[in-house]
Amino acid sequence: MELTNELKVERIRLQLTAKSVAEMMGISRQQLSNIEQSDNLPVMVKYIAFLRSRGVDLNDLFDRITKF
Repeated sequence: MELTNELKVERIRLQLTAKSVAEMMGISRQQLSNIEQSDNLPVMVKYIAFLRSRGVDLNDLFDRITKF
């Protein structure tokens, strides 16, 4: 499965609406929709996988860039 689909599946599994997630994240519903449907995401996933293969701790990386 593609990451964009998996992101939506996880949101639904958590019983969250797109509107509620967008509000919690401080983004528009359209921006969330763009994330869940992005054609460019596979390139980012490939880059993140590359960084992981080089020993980058992704948990640490995301802890540094998120504020939730």
